[in-house]
Amino acid sequence: RFDGLKENATLVDIAGSSGSTWINDGSLLGKTIPFNAYYFLYDDGTVASWGDPELTGTGSAHDRPILIPGLNNIRAIAAGSGVALALRKDGTVFVWGKCNPSSYQGTLGLGANNVTQATPAQLPGLASISRIFLVNQSCFAVNQQGKLYIWGQNGSWWWMGVGTTGPEGYFTPTLHPNANLPAFVSIAGGGSHIVALTT
Repeated sequence: RFDGLKENATLVDIAGSSGSTWINDGSLLGKTIPFNAYYFLYDDGTVASWGDPELTGTGSAHDRPILIPGLNNIRAIAAGSGVALALRKDGTVFVWGKCNPSSYQGTLGLGANNVTQATPAQLPGLASISRIFLVNQSCFAVNQQGKLYIWGQNGSWWWMGVGTTGPEGYFTPTLHPNANLPAFVSIAGGGSHIVALTT
């Protein structure tokens, strides 16, 4: 059992995120600094975290679960490489994290130039969302009508399923171009593949 878990509340989900940043320390290859965080969703809709300041959502490092300010009425959480998401019961989505600027492809969904978000920020353009999914640096959200929104890394493996002519990444939440997709209830993947489960 972790010290600091909320009393009189039940954990309903746990997620973890990891990332890294490169610094020029004067050596030939520079230095890579890893950072990590874990997230705890309680049945009262609050979220706690512990870990490194880049990913905790509090802007600070802590070695035991601390509630993330501003996150309430949360129904789901998801985490990936350098990013975390929280879905509020009203259908809005919040994001925070830190991504590598040299290879950024839109994982935070806050525009091409925003690679760091220390505390949760509401994602623009998303409403009535019922499910969120994260696979590494690729983000997915399904609204109440079953429409799929995508943002983040598409890459050379075309993780977003938009065909071989799609961009390398989507920097803000974007409605999937295939209007005939079924409603997905789960999305997962790794390596070079994404799989989705329909109703």
